[in-house]
Amino acid sequence: PPPLSTAISRMGVAQAARAAAPSAEAPLEEVVVTGSRRRIASEAATEYVADYHVPSRISLLADRQARLFPIGENAVDVNLVARVVPNVNAQAHLEAAFKYSGSVPIEAGQLQLYRDGAYVGQADTKAFLPGAEVRMPFGVDERIRVSVRQEATQSGQKGLINRQSVREVRQRFEITNYHPTAIPIEVVDRIAISKNADVHVEVLKGATEPTVKDLDGKAGIWLWKLEPAPQQTVTIHQAYSIQYPAGRELQEINDSGDE
Repeated sequence: PPPLSTAISRMGVAQAARAAAPSAEAPLEEVVVTGSRRRIASEAATEYVADYHVPSRISLLADRQARLFPIGENAVDVNLVARVVPNVNAQAHLEAAFKYSGSVPIEAGQLQLYRDGAYVGQADTKAFLPGAEVRMPFGVDERIRVSVRQEATQSGQKGLINRQSVREVRQRFEITNYHPTAIPIEVVDRIAISKNADVHVEVLKGATEPTVKDLDGKAGIWLWKLEPAPQQTVTIHQAYSIQYPAGRELQEINDSGDE
């Protein structure tokens, strides 16, 4: 008989992991943004065009070295959050989240990242539109420890007439905060999504209810929001079963349809 299909949202988890991947060269513990907007060039903007007028000329040495000459600087208040994708990478990655309140879009390009005034790395970014919610990666947070533990399952077969095969997934994610203060933590994981009427996915008793299901519109991608106190360990239980007719094979596909 042909194999049955159950879609496991690998692409969504991979994208979440890339969004959280470190761009900095060193681990960060905190990000402090202070100050106010500093105008180096005057700005003239319409609904579709933004012009920057630099007030004076500069001289460049003929040494073939790349140089950066900023024409403006924005300071924003950010919220820090650590994101964990435990089945991809058992590390927490620090992100700075903020809402861009400027009136002129910032073009896509490479941003320089600073912590407490010290340069820590670069990150490629898309354009920031007015009102956009922005998240910038700031490297691995070494003060958050993540453990992934496999728990006992009861996979097998059941039923006398219409025998069914059952595959269980049971995991325990343990997240410990070693910061001196509480810090928001987001945990992202997936569960299988059936694309066949003969395949049934069931969330098992004892599983931790997620804060958000189908994160960013991606089916099967779940997110838990935590804020553990200092030295506190928070546990998330992920448990679900996949049931399908005995004698058939289960085939996993990703979101793009590839096996």
